[in-house]
Amino acid sequence: MSPAASRRRRPRHGSARSGQPARRPTADRVELRRRLASTPRWNQACPRDLSPPPKKAEAATPSPEGWPSRAIRARLSDMDAVEAAFDACPRAGFLPASVRRRAAFDGPLRIAAHQTNSQPRTVDAMLRLLEVRPGQRVLDVGSGSGWTTALLAHLVGPTGEVIGVELEPELVTFGTANLASTHQPWARIEQSAPGVLGDPDHAPYDRILVSAEPRSLPKQLVEQLGPAGRMVIPVAGWMTLVEMPGPVVSEHGAYRFVPLR
Repeated sequence: MSPAASRRRRPRHGSARSGQPARRPTADRVELRRRLASTPRWNQACPRDLSPPPKKAEAATPSPEGWPSRAIRARLSDMDAVEAAFDACPRAGFLPASVRRRAAFDGPLRIAAHQTNSQPRTVDAMLRLLEVRPGQRVLDVGSGSGWTTALLAHLVGPTGEVIGVELEPELVTFGTANLASTHQPWARIEQSAPGVLGDPDHAPYDRILVSAEPRSLPKQLVEQLGPAGRMVIPVAGWMTLVEMPGPVVSEHGAYRFVPLR
C-alpha cells in the first residue's frame, strides 16, 4: 500500500466516507469546542442544582425543662436506681456458703429445695422492666434466697413496702435471715399457702415480680394488680409484662425459670 493511500484513509478533518478535503476549523468552531469541553457532564460527579447550598439552621439550645424529656429522665433515674440496688445488696450475701465464691458468675446458682438464685443479668432486666418507684407496694412471688426482695426494698425505700412469698419453708428461713442483714424493715418474707398464688389478702399491689414460670398467665396474679400496676413474669418461656389498666400484655425475650407451683 502506498503512503498516499495510507494518508487518504486517515483524514484529519472532513468526512472519510465522502472523501472530501478537510476544512480548517473556523474561530467560531474553536470557541464552541472550548466551551463544550469546559461544560460539566451529568454522568460525572456534578450536582444538578448548582445554586449555593442553603445555610444550616443553628440548633436551638435546649432548655432545662425540655431536655432531656421527662420520660428519658425517668428512665435514666431507673437505671441509676437499679445499679444502686445491686451495689447495696450484693449477691454473695444471699447465697449458701458452698457457692458464695461463685457470686460473680452470670448464671443461676443452686440454693436449696431444688431452687436457684437467678442469673444477675436476668434480674437486672426484670427490675428495669418492672419500673419500681419509691413509695410503692410490691409483691415478690418466689422470693427464694431473699435477694430480689432486698433489691425491691431498696428501690421502694422506707416509704414503700415489699412482701415476699415463698412456698418452701427452708427458703423462707434462709431468705428471711438474708433480708434481715440488709436492715430494711419495710420488707418481709412470708410463707405462702399451697394452692394460693401471690398474696391476695394484702392486694392490690403497684408492682408484682414473679421469679417462677407458669405455663399460662395466672389470672389470680393479674387480679392482684392495682389500677396502674405492672407485673413482670416469665410465661411459657417468655418474659412477659402485664400493664394495667387492661390488662395489656407484651413479651420481652426468651428466658427459662423453675416452674411456678
